[in-house]
Amino acid sequence: MSVSLQQQDRTVLNPDNIGVATVYAEALAEMFPGPEKADDARDLADELTSLGQLIHEIDGGAELLAAALLNNRQRNALVQRVFGGKISPAAEQLLGVLGRNHRLGLIGAIGCQLDKLLDSRRGLVEVIVRTAIPLADDQRQELKQTLAKTLKADPVLNVVVDPEILGGLVIQVGDTVYDASVAGDIDRIVEAMKTPGGTGL
Repeated sequence: MSVSLQQQDRTVLNPDNIGVATVYAEALAEMFPGPEKADDARDLADELTSLGQLIHEIDGGAELLAAALLNNRQRNALVQRVFGGKISPAAEQLLGVLGRNHRLGLIGAIGCQLDKLLDSRRGLVEVIVRTAIPLADDQRQELKQTLAKTLKADPVLNVVVDPEILGGLVIQVGDTVYDASVAGDIDRIVEAMKTPGGTGL
């Protein structure tokens, strides 16, 4: 996993945008069938993710994101000026398609989703772990082994240090969140206290 969720633009993290990005990622994955193409597909995923991060910083990036205001000829000329000879033909072609559909802002999310699809092909699953303090190597390894047994897949840990959870772990696999944190316990106690007859933990 090359990019954590925290690194994505908030507008890109909109569920609708993630859904659209996944559709594009699935189409790209079909261009790289078989394990012999796995490295090429991974290179493209990394390239698209990097483009998503850089597009806001490079000269002409903001202009490119506003390309919906341009006609096809102007848009293609702009893509050539900003990226010509600097990116792969596949990435350049995708930029053209996204530009025509007014979705250039999704380039990084598409890279991220393609990365996840490629991991899924290999039996890997991304697991986001939020913890109050950094995990030691032995703790990380023990957690990985436990998750592998539970998920029946090879987990790729993305550990995020979040002091707000106070202690314990919050583990997210896809849309499912497993809260084993002190903060989670406190929240449950507070909610129980608001409910007549609530028992808390």
